[in-house]
Amino acid sequence: MAENKILITTDSGCDMPQEFFEHFKLPRIKICYICGEEVLPDHGIDSETDRFYAMQAEGVACSTTGINTVQAEQFFNEQLAAGLPIIHIAFSGALSNTCSVMKAVAERINANNPEADITVLDSHAASAGQAQLLTGLLEQRDAGASKEEAGEWYLNNHLKYNHFYTVSELKSLKRSGRVKAAAAFWGDILSINPLMTVDTEGRLIPYKKERGRKKVLKSMIAEMKERIENPEEQVILISHGQCLEDAETLKAMVLENFTVKDVKINRIGPVIGCHTGPTVLALFFKGQERDF
Repeated sequence: MAENKILITTDSGCDMPQEFFEHFKLPRIKICYICGEEVLPDHGIDSETDRFYAMQAEGVACSTTGINTVQAEQFFNEQLAAGLPIIHIAFSGALSNTCSVMKAVAERINANNPEADITVLDSHAASAGQAQLLTGLLEQRDAGASKEEAGEWYLNNHLKYNHFYTVSELKSLKRSGRVKAAAAFWGDILSINPLMTVDTEGRLIPYKKERGRKKVLKSMIAEMKERIENPEEQVILISHGQCLEDAETLKAMVLENFTVKDVKINRIGPVIGCHTGPTVLALFFKGQERDF
């Protein structure tokens, strides 16, 4: 392994377990969420995620809160101790103000500290899609890429990470403004399972409508067949809120239809779960560049 020429950092919007960050020696700043009167950092720990979804099910009001400038400045100043140029990959700026806060703070530190070299890049991604982008970038780092080379790799690859999401109840999407109240009401009655994706600007957008969970899972596989490239070289990621059985079903469907390195199942944590609810299920892979 080549000596690292850059330090890559991120935030907890990538929805990966603690082992992921430890394995890659990947510093992250933790985005917080609010449940009732509690303000809690998203650590990516299953027990905390279980508690969050239980509180959400009990009707506790849950929302997200962005990273503030004090937190961002403290985080970057701690990372500068490594003495390396920093590339920070942020949760989609179209879904959170985290990216804009981190950019503003990085620019201020760079201007005031001649030894600082911090670049903040918008992942235009969410959850495990952000994690897949990070994994690719970390592989570049471990191969000895310079900051310029890593930046070029990001430009050529970040929109190739495809995200497909669904939910089987629309309450949380209605509450977060993703669907209108009337659409959520009729969608729940008619068992509509929307298939959603992340567009080129990093926004979560509706893509298709399917009736029933089985049909929307088949639709996910159809999209994967159409868009994936070099599946044999990939670890496919599946994420869920509180629906492991559906995630296992989707994993079996992927393995039935594709030859891949592996399929891993992860949780969607509170930061995204606040807006999607416990029935969220998502599929992530690298393929054709997003064209929506």
